[in-house]
Amino acid sequence: MREKANFKFPAGATNRLRHSASGDPTTIWREVKTGNTKPNGDPETKTTYFGNTVAQTMGGMIDDLVLVGGLKFDPVKPKVAAPALLAEWKKLLVDMNAAKIQISVGFAPQPLTGDVDAFNKFVFGPNNDPGFANCAKAMVDVMDRDLPGWAGMSFDLEHITVLDPDTGFPPTPARRPAATLECRDRLSLFYQAVCIAAGDRMVPIIAGAKIDKDHCFVHAQSGPFPAPIFALLHDWTAITALPNSTLLAMAYDGDPGGGADGRLRWHRDSIEYATTSKPKNPDDTPMIHPTKFQLLIKTGKSKKQVPGQPPPPEPGMLETSSEIEARMALAREFSVGICYFPGTPQNLATYEKLLNGSAPKPGIANGQPFQHPIADVATTFKP
Repeated sequence: MREKANFKFPAGATNRLRHSASGDPTTIWREVKTGNTKPNGDPETKTTYFGNTVAQTMGGMIDDLVLVGGLKFDPVKPKVAAPALLAEWKKLLVDMNAAKIQISVGFAPQPLTGDVDAFNKFVFGPNNDPGFANCAKAMVDVMDRDLPGWAGMSFDLEHITVLDPDTGFPPTPARRPAATLECRDRLSLFYQAVCIAAGDRMVPIIAGAKIDKDHCFVHAQSGPFPAPIFALLHDWTAITALPNSTLLAMAYDGDPGGGADGRLRWHRDSIEYATTSKPKNPDDTPMIHPTKFQLLIKTGKSKKQVPGQPPPPEPGMLETSSEIEARMALAREFSVGICYFPGTPQNLATYEKLLNGSAPKPGIANGQPFQHPIADVATTFKP
């Protein structure tokens, strides 16, 4: 049994915990038919902003919205890849500022967006000095230019892979353990460069939930389940070393077995691993501070259904209000934050009350929420 961290809120601070929502840009935009037809015969659509409905739904209850992706990675010339985000950013910013909600936008390199290979080769390739600082500055510069008023730069790196930094190719079996550690250290250095370039703005990092350095959960029947490579490559201690980073542990898309009780055990184990002061053994990653951690939970469906086929499975999703309420109690017990995916669930006011009680509402008081507090409310949400 690991010892819980001895944590106290700083003198003069009240105890608001960061309450967040996340999702890809479809969280706030919808596809509308134009009446035209594509060359392949499919109906043509355009992306349209929902309007202030999203802000009104979350206002007074959510501290920040993390838009997963929206920008395309390039080590020299990153760009805003979602046309609607570029076209309607100002409308979105005005609505969210009015509701006192911060916005993070960032990078999710993947095959669909065509930038995962560029990311892997840049961060893990055979270059002793890849130019992380210059790359980070380029990302900040393009966001300052095209998305002024952004509050955070987010990362969701689920498609990264191990390369041999000596060759730039997949490592041989003999080299793989050492190459994995080298890639993990490279990724930490990349994140640290981004945090420095972002200044006092947030860097939410979505990483696979872990219960120790090698496993993502203990299955009810089969025992510890090996963590996927994108989880192994995230060193929780190193990437939370700078003050503006926050780690969001992606506690879904896996099935620990045991139903609701199994999911709750998994989430508790992950929080304990993140915030424990006495790891299981000397090789475990040591404690990170509760102010650096949010449990990222799935409260709605995110996978698209293929017509004529049954709905795809959504493992790890919290299916009842009582399950979500239990996470609010867990977060308060360990003084960590909560983030939903995708978007926000129903009964949001109930969950906000359970998580934050009589603490200040979002965007009202300087020094709140406890995970990456707002330094100046008037400046952050200026008209």
